[in-house]
Amino acid sequence: MQFTDQVYEKYNSYTSLQKSYFNIILTLGLLILLIILIYPAIGHILTLQKETKDGRIILKSLQEKIASLDQAEKNFNDLKDELAILDQALPTGSGLKDYIKRPLETLASENQMSINSLQFNEVPLSPPKTDEAVKARSLSFTFVVSGNFVDFNKFLTNIELFIRTTQIDSVQIASNQNGRITANVKATTHYLGQSITSSLGQNQNQTKEAGQ
Repeated sequence: MQFTDQVYEKYNSYTSLQKSYFNIILTLGLLILLIILIYPAIGHILTLQKETKDGRIILKSLQEKIASLDQAEKNFNDLKDELAILDQALPTGSGLKDYIKRPLETLASENQMSINSLQFNEVPLSPPKTDEAVKARSLSFTFVVSGNFVDFNKFLTNIELFIRTTQIDSVQIASNQNGRITANVKATTHYLGQSITSSLGQNQNQTKEAGQ
């Protein structure tokens, strides 16, 4: 007799109440088995849904960043020419070599003026690094020029009208016998850079430390 026949015969020998209990137990067993088999699939589906949701959030964030970068590029292109002008008017770093050449030497030559001496206060010759914080700084200097008074007046006017802002602070003029003048001029220009600790301040600090 086959096993299934034996089970069927055994089942038929049960009373109605026993058959009901058996059916309930069998149904519960099947449900538990189905839950055990289906649970990993449900967990996988839930994980996929979460990953899909997270992916949509990331995609939306990337799309917003791309849109922001596109807008930033458009704004930069619109302001590119103005930024170039701004960099000439207020350069990053003192730009000392270029400033001496133009406007000072070039405008002096164009207006028949001779620069006899030129002295700047302590100033960095190299531009600041890209990761250094900068702000507007002043660069004071003094120069002595000689020439005709009319040419001298044009020279100062052209310096003040030059794209890089220069402020004439004071002028002292002395006349020569041949009609030419010699002028001592104090002026200030500006740039973007770091603060500078003067050598005098450093020496004072070193003196205080030595006294202690």
